[in-house]
Amino acid sequence: MNLADFLKGTGIKAVFYGRHSTDEQNVETQLHVSNEFARKHGIAVIDKYVDESVSAFKKTMDKRKYLDKLRKDAKERKFDCVLVYKADRLARRVDQHMQLWGEFRELGIPIIITSSEKLYTTDSPTDIIVEIGLSSLEAENTRVRTRDSYNRSTVEGKWLGGNLPYGFEYGDNESGDSEIKPIPEKVKDVENVFKLYKRGYGFKRIADILNKEANNLNEKSRNWVSETVKSIITNPFYAGYTTSQRIIHGSGNSINDRSNWKMGKCEKIPEVITIEEWEECMLLYEKKKDGSVDQHKYITPYLFRDVLFCEVCDERLLGKNYTSGKKRKDGTSYGGRVYLCKNCKRKWDAPRLEKELIVQVLEGWYYQFFNNNDGKLHQEVMNRIQGDIDKINKEIELYKQELSVLIVKIHEVELKQKKLMEKNPEPDELQFALVQYRISNQKKIEQYKKLICIKEKDKQQLYLSYVDGEKFKNSTFSLTDFSFKLKDPELRKLILFLLDKVNVSGEKNYNYEITAKVDLNQRGHIYIGF
Repeated sequence: MNLADFLKGTGIKAVFYGRHSTDEQNVETQLHVSNEFARKHGIAVIDKYVDESVSAFKKTMDKRKYLDKLRKDAKERKFDCVLVYKADRLARRVDQHMQLWGEFRELGIPIIITSSEKLYTTDSPTDIIVEIGLSSLEAENTRVRTRDSYNRSTVEGKWLGGNLPYGFEYGDNESGDSEIKPIPEKVKDVENVFKLYKRGYGFKRIADILNKEANNLNEKSRNWVSETVKSIITNPFYAGYTTSQRIIHGSGNSINDRSNWKMGKCEKIPEVITIEEWEECMLLYEKKKDGSVDQHKYITPYLFRDVLFCEVCDERLLGKNYTSGKKRKDGTSYGGRVYLCKNCKRKWDAPRLEKELIVQVLEGWYYQFFNNNDGKLHQEVMNRIQGDIDKINKEIELYKQELSVLIVKIHEVELKQKKLMEKNPEPDELQFALVQYRISNQKKIEQYKKLICIKEKDKQQLYLSYVDGEKFKNSTFSLTDFSFKLKDPELRKLILFLLDKVNVSGEKNYNYEITAKVDLNQRGHIYIGF
C-alpha cells in the first residue's frame, strides 16, 4: 500500500493511538502532531486510544488495555486508519512490531507514523524494522546510562528521592529544606518486626502479632500481612543504607540475589537499627529461603518435640492434635494435643506433660544460672554445642568418603559394561547383574547426598541459634525470671539447648528420665504460674 495513494481518498476516518510510560509524562505532543497531520490531509479523527503510565517493555500487548481495544475495534472495521506519533509508542520489541504489522496489513488498515509522515504498514517491513532497531538501541543505551548513574549514586550514598518505606515521611527541617523524618509510632512497629524476627518468628506470625496488638490497644493500624513484614526485613534502608537493583522489577516484592545489589551508607537516612542487626536478620532470611535452616524448628505448639522418647519403645514421640470442633457444655473442646508413640500407640497429654517438664527443667536451670553467673554455665553448654558441631562435621566427612567410593565403583561398572557391549551387543546375565549393581549403588549415592544435606542443615541451625554465646545468654534472661509465654521461641530454643533426651513413661503419673547438657538435678524452689 502506498501512503500517497491512500491519502487521496475522501471521508477517511482515523483514530489516534498514544502511550506514555510514567505518571510524569503525557500524550499532548503526540496528539498535537497527529491532529495537525489529520488536519493537513483532511482526515477526521473520530476516537482516541491512550495507554497511560504503561511500559511497552514490561507489558505484553494484551495487557495494554487500549492497544488491545484498538486491535479488536480494527477487526470490526470501526475506522479506516490509525495515527501514531512514533513507532515506539506501539511497541518496543521487534516481535511485537511484526505481530502488529501483520495484523493490520491483513486487515488492510494502514498505521501512519505522523512525526515522519511515513507508513508503518508498508509492503516490506524492512525499513520500519531498521528504524525500530535504531530506536530500541538508543532506548537501551539510555536505560543503561540511567542505571549506571543511579548505581554510582547509590554506592556513593546519595539519596535521589522517591517513595519512602514504612515508618518514614518527608518533612521540612529548620532551614526549610526537605528531609527524611521517622514517624515515631511506626518506627516502633519496625523495631518490633526486627526484634520478633531475630527471636525466630516468621513473616506471617509477626504480621498476626502486630495485628493482634493493634486490636488490643484499639489502634487504627495498617493491616499487616507477611509481604509487608518481608519488605521491612529485607530493606537496609532501616539501617541507614540506600540500595538499587534490590527488587526484581515487575515481580512485586521478589528480592534479587544480594550479589546484584548496590548499597551505600546515606547520611540523610535516620537509622532505626544497626547494620549488624540488619545483616543478622538478612542472613537468617537467606538461610530460611534456601532451606539450609528449618524455619519451623522453634515455632511449634509442641515444646518438647524432637527430645521426647517413649521409655518402653525408645521411639521418638510425635506431636498430634486430636482437638474436635465440637464443644462440651462448659465450652471446652473434645480431644486435645498429645504426644504419641507410633510404635506402642501410648499417648501423653501435651499441656500437662509440658507444664510438668518445664518446672523440672527450669528449676534446675534457674539454680544453675544464678550460681554460675560468671558465664561458666553458658561456656559449658557452648562447649557441648561445639562438640555436636564437630561430630556433625566428622559424619559429613565420612558420608563424603563413602560417596567418593561409590562414584568410583559406578565409573568402573560403566567401563566394564561398555567393554561387554562391544564384545556382545545382546544383554547376558552378567550385563543384567551389572545394571542391578549400578542401580543399587546409585540409590546409595542418593541416600548419602540426602544425609549430607540433612547434616549440613543441622550444623547451620546450631551455628545460627547458639554459637554466639553472648547473644543467646542475653535472650535467656527473660526465661530465668519466668516472664515468658509457653509459645515463645526462646523457650523452645532453651529446651533444645539444654536437653539431649527425655524418656517418658507412666499413665496416671508421668515419669521422666532427663538427659541434659548440664546438671539439672540441683534446684531451688520456685513457683511457675500457668
